[in-house]
Amino acid sequence: MKFPVYHSFNGYRNAVEKILQRIASAHHQGALDDQGVPAYISGFYWSRQIFWKRIKLSVQSILESPGGQCIDFGCGTGVLLPVLTRLFNTVYAIDISPDITREFISFWNHCEKKPPVNVHLFEKLENIGASQGSIDLIIALDSLEHVDNTEDILLQMKYFLKPGGRILISGPTENFFYRLGRKVVGFSGDYHRCSIYDIRKSVNKYFHIKSIKRIGLPFVLFLLIDAEKR
Repeated sequence: MKFPVYHSFNGYRNAVEKILQRIASAHHQGALDDQGVPAYISGFYWSRQIFWKRIKLSVQSILESPGGQCIDFGCGTGVLLPVLTRLFNTVYAIDISPDITREFISFWNHCEKKPPVNVHLFEKLENIGASQGSIDLIIALDSLEHVDNTEDILLQMKYFLKPGGRILISGPTENFFYRLGRKVVGFSGDYHRCSIYDIRKSVNKYFHIKSIKRIGLPFVLFLLIDAEKR
């Protein structure tokens, strides 16, 4: 796979991990759990591999149809933003706690010496100001399980997407092995409102599901859903 940043996935991963280490060193332990920072850089080896596999599979899916405008919903640390800024003309990054995202962008800009000018950061999806049917791709990695109004959010996403536009969603299965893994890595964040299976049912109401990738074999810990606007 030709990777859009650092020419390879491993090169990109190494660069991002260094930035996340710098961010983590500036915060108290546990303060970055909700953004998932420890899962990418510390703790159990296999948990890190699984989290990075989600990113790799997501980028592979994104590379199938790059270009135009995209939304990174629940962007957290912003680990996908350097890739998205290379592939899309406009990137809307959405996160309810955007300070960590700003830190990541600041560190990345300093490392690259080429600040991306096409990233627009917002706390709420409805604030982006994009017109109906103007977005080519929406990404929501491990974010919809944190909200109470999943179907309302999906309807907003459908409003913004172009006809045939894509939505890429990942989330935890919440099965026994996933919950055990949370304890093993010492995750202290809030429990989720729903599982990816609940989210899949809602997605199926409003979108056509093209594919579902299972992550974490032999125990399925996450699903990655690729769907398009009907």
